[in-house]
Amino acid sequence: MNRKTRVSRYALVSVLCCLCGAVAWADIGVGGRATTVDISVNSDMMWTILVAETFTVADGTTCIATGSADALNPNAGNNNQYRFTLALMANPGTNSRFERSVEFDMNGVGKEEVSSTAVFGPLEPGTYTIHWLARKVAAGAPNLNVTDNSMTFVCSDDRLHDEADAGGN
Repeated sequence: MNRKTRVSRYALVSVLCCLCGAVAWADIGVGGRATTVDISVNSDMMWTILVAETFTVADGTTCIATGSADALNPNAGNNNQYRFTLALMANPGTNSRFERSVEFDMNGVGKEEVSSTAVFGPLEPGTYTIHWLARKVAAGAPNLNVTDNSMTFVCSDDRLHDEADAGGN
């Protein structure tokens, strides 16, 4: 093997190592889930998982998630309230910054679109699951039918600012 061939191979290996290293250091990705399967929201004590996505990140990663759902009016009584939220836990507390609500009355609006956006991070290295969730506000509310819903998210290690309360962990 001549010197020129050896130098070319070393150069190629060096370039490949740099490229592989850049991929390992960069922590940028997108994900999401969606379904048109009807899901019944039947509890005021436990969240119903509409969709969820599990992913792994490196240190300092921040994720932004958006959830959207179509909720059908159960047409049974008035003041029926339901909560929707994005969370890293399957059964978080209530009244988070990312929680949204919808209220239905008998013979009122037939369908409501509910959506929320959340910022999670910066996240420590590890595996996480973002959940798009729903639950009743009160036990006496009739079950809610969610006809279709979706959740998308983007994760990046590049933060635009370090807002102290931007995380939603």
